[in-house]
Amino acid sequence: KAMAGFALAVLLCGSSTYAAGFVNGGLASRLRVRPVERRDLQNGRAEGLVAYTSLRSARTRLGALSAADLGHEGGSRQDSGLSNPGSTLCWSLVGLTFAGASLGTRRRQVNVLAGWRARGIRRFKWKYGGQGAPKTPEWLTKSREKGEKSAGERDIPMWLTLQKWESFTAPNRARSVRWWLQAHDQNGNPAFDKKEKYSIQEAVDKIVSMEERAPLRFDPTMEVMMVMNLNQKYPDQQVRCAISLPHGTGKKVRVAVFCPVDEEEEVMALGAYKCGKKLQDEIEQEIIDFDVLLAKPQMMPRLAKLGKILGPRRLMPSPKSGTVLTDYAKGIKDFSGGVIEMRTSRKSLINTVFGKVSFGREKLVENLTALLQGLVDKAPAGAKADLFRQVTISSTMSPAVKILNSELPRVPVKA
Repeated sequence: KAMAGFALAVLLCGSSTYAAGFVNGGLASRLRVRPVERRDLQNGRAEGLVAYTSLRSARTRLGALSAADLGHEGGSRQDSGLSNPGSTLCWSLVGLTFAGASLGTRRRQVNVLAGWRARGIRRFKWKYGGQGAPKTPEWLTKSREKGEKSAGERDIPMWLTLQKWESFTAPNRARSVRWWLQAHDQNGNPAFDKKEKYSIQEAVDKIVSMEERAPLRFDPTMEVMMVMNLNQKYPDQQVRCAISLPHGTGKKVRVAVFCPVDEEEEVMALGAYKCGKKLQDEIEQEIIDFDVLLAKPQMMPRLAKLGKILGPRRLMPSPKSGTVLTDYAKGIKDFSGGVIEMRTSRKSLINTVFGKVSFGREKLVENLTALLQGLVDKAPAGAKADLFRQVTISSTMSPAVKILNSELPRVPVKA
């Protein structure tokens, strides 16, 4: 009886310790523990692996003991390594207790090590060495003359010295020369404060100035990232609409039309990229090379069979987005021009384009203002007055600039 009571106490202690370790570590850490252990094992640290092995061996020994007690063939008490089954149970539970405590500690460590600092810097691996602290570029350690170019054919500014480079944060030390030129002015001072917010005019001006200091070989696209004050769990807080930009997006949009065979010639004459039987066959083969799909209401039952292919790609026509229509000519003209389809993601985010850098500051401001106002005008029924939580703009491969909340339009309050 004394032995049974001791075994029961040890069992309760082991199970509670293991459960505490599981709860403290969390399910996400439990799923991440194996990759981190592999990395630690390569560096000569295998504490987590030892804990995992101890737990597995304890479970194996308990399994062997259970087979012996149940009288299965080949499961003798000698297989467990001890002649006394009570002693085997006792020591197995003690091992389970320590394994649970060790694994719980390890899970807490995994939670701490799961951030970007543990993963290291992976930008420009071929130049800065991949993970760990970025390596100092060779041209920073040598004397150089004005006009010297980088590997990307960029003029290395004279203000970019070794001392200046060391003052950057670790992620920014692993950037390219072009990024440094964009993020700083001609004197090496920061071109903007990433913690500050600016008016729409100021933000657009800063992005365009970045491209003027370090231009690309192509016309960069202006992008806007919006965090919406919506909850996607509720249907009346989901955004799906079409907004027309006064100066277009500067991008050629391929508009496909799902129509019957007898309308193919008419649709192609209106400027459609693809339509009819050929379009249907390619969709069935999952060959998707168009940007927008239009259809009339009477074609939707036939198109529903392809919903499994078009739905995940967000190409399924919908009346809310204006892609289910009755006038082919107007639809093709609108979507080939400045009409863009807006839809929130699962996390209430909207990412879209609003022009090209070559448009100039004035047209970009007008496009962005029309886009924000269009979202407010077509806000869902359950939207609050503050429709936007945060709005950030950037261009292709440039730093991002935040917009002042006071510059963002508000949804009118219903009386």
